[in-house]
Amino acid sequence: MPKALVDGNNGAQSGRIADSPSTFEVSVLRFTRYFMPPNERVNPERDDGLAIAERPKTKRPRKYVVVFHNDDYTTMEFVVHVLMKFFHLDETGATTVMLNIHRKGYGVAGIFSRDIAETKAALVMDYAKEHGHPLKCTAEPEGFGGSDE
Repeated sequence: MPKALVDGNNGAQSGRIADSPSTFEVSVLRFTRYFMPPNERVNPERDDGLAIAERPKTKRPRKYVVVFHNDDYTTMEFVVHVLMKFFHLDETGATTVMLNIHRKGYGVAGIFSRDIAETKAALVMDYAKEHGHPLKCTAEPEGFGGSDE
């Protein structure tokens, strides 16, 4: 089937084939193929007229653990109080974590995103300093110490 020539003059030939893209369409195609971000480009292998944007792979943010470090001066009661106040543990859970801190030398109070873990650690340190205790609390990347807890 021959391709019809297109033009607005009732059959007069202008030289443009109906199925071929115009110069503007070609420039748009070139623009989208070369200047769009990689995650928004049209897949060049699949040319069926559908534009499918590829989504970039995202990773889950790294989690951080809030770690209490043992010292010889901070009382066990104060550590339990801090765990209940800042980490919303019940008395039994706070006592379990406190005994873990006392026996191992450190204990995990919770696992959070980086910002929350660093904020909680700073709040605990400030609160301990206000009350005259040298309690050390840090935010470490998950997997700290080679174990989960």
